[in-house]
Amino acid sequence: MANPICPSGCDSPLPPVSFDGCAPEINNSEIWKLFVAKANTPAFSDWTQPTEWAARLDNTASGDDKIRQLTITGDKPQPTSNTREISGGRSQVTDKTHVVNITIDETNQINHDFVRYMECGGQVVIWYQTKSGHLYGGNSGITGVNLVLDLVLNRGADEIQTYTGTATWRSKFTEERTVSPITGAAVPVSFDTSLTFTGSGTDTEAGVTATIAAANPTAKFEFNAIATPIGTPITMNINVSGSLFMTIDAPSDYLGQPYRVTKTGGGTYIGTFINGTVNAGTN
Repeated sequence: MANPICPSGCDSPLPPVSFDGCAPEINNSEIWKLFVAKANTPAFSDWTQPTEWAARLDNTASGDDKIRQLTITGDKPQPTSNTREISGGRSQVTDKTHVVNITIDETNQINHDFVRYMECGGQVVIWYQTKSGHLYGGNSGITGVNLVLDLVLNRGADEIQTYTGTATWRSKFTEERTVSPITGAAVPVSFDTSLTFTGSGTDTEAGVTATIAAANPTAKFEFNAIATPIGTPITMNINVSGSLFMTIDAPSDYLGQPYRVTKTGGGTYIGTFINGTVNAGTN
């Protein structure tokens, strides 16, 4: 969702919350990808669509709409709130200072030149993606970001060169989040495994089980099978029009892998496996 509309008085509604005593949703937090664009880059029409990302992700081509994809190790600690004291002993949080800590360990000449260019200063637009398969930033990305990277050379026979730095910005709100449509490669146009529901509401193959409420000849779940999937179980609930449509049970080996779901009305949605809930739009 876009930034919340804040209340203007004390009598304001509270949004809903959700806690599950039997199957709580937890998500891995380490940042694995950083996406960087020029400060004047155009916004996405719909940042949840793989086709839009496929058209813009390019690590070499020039153009205002092109986005660089950096493979990193990163974290985002708690932001620092900037609070202003006002009359009557009151205080107001005006905005927060957000920081993503970045380490790049692929130190080829192209990346070295990129780091040196960033030392010219100026601001960029970013999005970032976590190990859990969540992408943060919204249609317009995170704007007004200062990206600072430095070469670090540590002592020791087994030490490697790294570029270490920060992406810093100020915003009142936490970043908008979606299930990442980015797989790290071209958007797949076909998948080698299909789960269908012509005769029943459940189908299983290659370690993946898909369940819907009842038999449905239109619904389908497609993915690329892993030969011998292992790992701890994950559960992905796919919501359509705000209601549960399909539940996927799979080993954690599938985390981050692409899939396509065909909904009751025939519409499709492409995403990547996560352990949690996916909002796949409407039918």
